[in-house]
Amino acid sequence: MYRLGVDSSAGGVRFDELSKRYAEPSRHYHTLDHVGAMLDIIEAHQFDLDDCPSVELAAWFHDSIYDPHRHDNEEESAELAVRALADFKLPSATAARVDELILLTKRHFSFDIDTDANWLIDADLAILGSDPAGYRTYSAAIRCEYQWVEEAAWRSGRRAVLESLLSRHRIYGTREMRDKFEAFARRNMADEISSLAG
Repeated sequence: MYRLGVDSSAGGVRFDELSKRYAEPSRHYHTLDHVGAMLDIIEAHQFDLDDCPSVELAAWFHDSIYDPHRHDNEEESAELAVRALADFKLPSATAARVDELILLTKRHFSFDIDTDANWLIDADLAILGSDPAGYRTYSAAIRCEYQWVEEAAWRSGRRAVLESLLSRHRIYGTREMRDKFEAFARRNMADEISSLAG
């Protein structure tokens, strides 16, 4: 957060809070490792972004609230981010932008919005295009986060999510991520759908 002139002590307090949230025992995929992977992609493409600091902040906070039983995690995460950015005394426009970016991760769809949103969402979905072993590790971790869901309901619900993603004319909003991951993501999800039907 140094790029935004945030006091290191204030940033440290919030970082500690975020670290604790991402280390909650119910999390198996939505952890700091996931955030770190997103930040790696964002940093690698920082010169393609209009507002890299806001995208980085959105990545940090986008899963700060994560309860698989709820359907308002993105809204709650965005609210937490806005409160934190107020503590940092950042401009209200920055807080509003971070809030907007986090809320866009709920649908994982922003093709007609802007480049920065596309990069954030593509970074969030990059795992879908990983190698088959990495994808299986990811899908197993997601199942652990929903271990309270009965198996038949899980298979049906998970299959619906994957089929919805596959039905899109494209999964990734940026050309770079589409070229790198689209085909692999479609193969991985199709394979998982087959396994869920088995």
